[in-house]
Parts: sequence; structure tokens; C-alpha cells
Amino acid sequence: MCGRIFYKYSLKELRIYFPDLQIPFSQEQFPANYNLAPAAAIPVIHQSHHGLALNFFTWGLIPSWSKNVPTKPLFNARTETIYEKPSFRDSYRYRRCIVPVSGFFEWKALAKEKKPYVVTYQKPKIMFLAGIWDHWMHANGSEVLSVSVLTTGANALLQEIHHRMPVLLAEKDFSDWWKSPQTADSLLVPAPIQGMHKYRSNPIVNRSTSNSPACIAEDSEMSLFPE
Repeated sequence: MCGRIFYKYSLKELRIYFPDLQIPFSQEQFPANYNLAPAAAIPVIHQSHHGLALNFFTWGLIPSWSKNVPTKPLFNARTETIYEKPSFRDSYRYRRCIVPVSGFFEWKALAKEKKPYVVTYQKPKIMFLAGIWDHWMHANGSEVLSVSVLTTGANALLQEIHHRMPVLLAEKDFSDWWKSPQTADSLLVPAPIQGMHKYRSNPIVNRSTSNSPACIAEDSEMSLFPE
């Protein structure tokens, strides 16, 4: 599962991976965001008529054929059934995308509560989540671009927290991801644990309205960022 993300990288850092990426806004319009939940606008790298572009999409896929916005946001899509679900099938075949983040949150269920964890890389770098997108026309004529993050079984690092995790793409995977669905299929597996890192984070992130560095504070820093 992947229900919260955060990003704090710069557009300059993103261009290291995608030198020709079209970005229609400035760094000032792209401030760090430490707690993004479904229904929020999140950054998405997608294919356009002029190459790869970065834009903000609504997190929660709305199929183009849907008459209404789904009651529950379709923010995750299971890879095991991606070809079976009408909501996701065509988007996977024709509209695969990448969601660049700095990390994501997951909650470990305990006896009486859930504890939040941050999952990121040991060395600060951008984490790329595999996604699918679609475009939907509102009754008022406005277009809504939306995205869902693909999930798979958890790797050994994440299994003690949750049984699912987002599909992570390495830089070497990018070209295959944009090819045919059959080529992309081979990437729908749990990420290797090498280089990944998880830690208990500040419970302040439980409030979806919280948005500050306090959300990703480690155990040792929590006294600086009380709940």
C-alpha cells in the first residue's frame, strides 16, 4: 500500500535523471511538501506529444469513462490484477507514468494503535514510483488529470510493517517502463532492499493537515517536533 508521500528535492535534481523534462513552472512554484495524501495534487512525469513532462495530477485515478468521481479515491492499483480491473487496464497499457518522491509513509498496526514509518533511501536521492494516469471530463467541461500508484508485495525491509509496497523504478528501468506493457510487466516486482531505509516518524504526520519537516523527523528528533 502507499497512502502518503513526501518530496523535498529540487527541480534541478530531477533534471539529473530527465535532462529534457518539460517543466511548466519554476522552483518557487514547487516547494517541498512533507505530507501528501490521496486527493491531493502530486507531481507526475508523463509522456506528452512533445516528450516527457512534469505536471501535477490528482492522486486518485478517475477512469475516463466514469460518470462520477469514485466515492473512494483509487490511489493504489494492485499489479497482480492490473489487466483485469477495467478502472486500471487501459491506463496501464497506454498511460504509464512515474511519480517522483523523496519517500513514502507506512503505518505499522500494533495492539491499540498504528505507528507511522518513513521509507526512503539511505543516501538522499529521488525515489521513483510506478504509476498510471487517466484524463476525465467534468460535467462543467473541465479536464481532470489523475494518477494511481502501482503496488506489489512488500520486500523483506517492509514486511514487518505492511504486506504491500509501491513499485519502485530504478534509473536503469526508465526506458523499459515507457516501452510495451509486456516489457513493463517485468518491473512490477518488490524493490531490492539494498540502499533502502525505514524509521519511525513523528506521529504528527497522522494529521493530514500537517505539512512541515516535523512529519519526517526520526525517533531521535521527535523531542524537537512534539505531536
